[in-house]
Amino acid sequence: GRHVLFNLGDIQPGNPVVKEVNLEREEFETVSGVVQVHDIHAELRFRNDPLGFLVRYKVTASADTNCVRCGEALTQDITCSDLVSLRTSQPEPSHLVLNNSEMNVRFVPELKLDLKTFVLELTELEIPAYPRHDNGDTHCLSPKLEEVEAQTKEKSPFQALSKLLDP
Repeated sequence: GRHVLFNLGDIQPGNPVVKEVNLEREEFETVSGVVQVHDIHAELRFRNDPLGFLVRYKVTASADTNCVRCGEALTQDITCSDLVSLRTSQPEPSHLVLNNSEMNVRFVPELKLDLKTFVLELTELEIPAYPRHDNGDTHCLSPKLEEVEAQTKEKSPFQALSKLLDP
């Protein structure tokens, strides 16, 4: 994949910069398997901030995965929007994080930000760890949860121990 570099130094005070990132298809490895994410669209609005830069983002995408209950194919819409503070220097050791708005902070070691990587990180955080059909979905009535639990037991690091314990 091609990297999309954006120089944060190009942002002028009082003059926000809007960037759009569109990615056709990406693959993510999650705890419940490989997820194909497609039609990723991100709108990023950058502006100066006394401590660096602020970016307000909105990301939409579709994730193709399998339901952990019935095992059938499942497509889930991903939508997220928030504000991230990009800090160009680490805080002083005496700096205290006092409020929630300071929790969404990323430290950027240089002024060049890879927009593709940034958007993929935001997208990955929104992929459900254990995707499942809605509870009202009638064809998701044959739970394969026992199978999933059995597979999990087989992969357990304690499996070898249990063999030693069972005579």
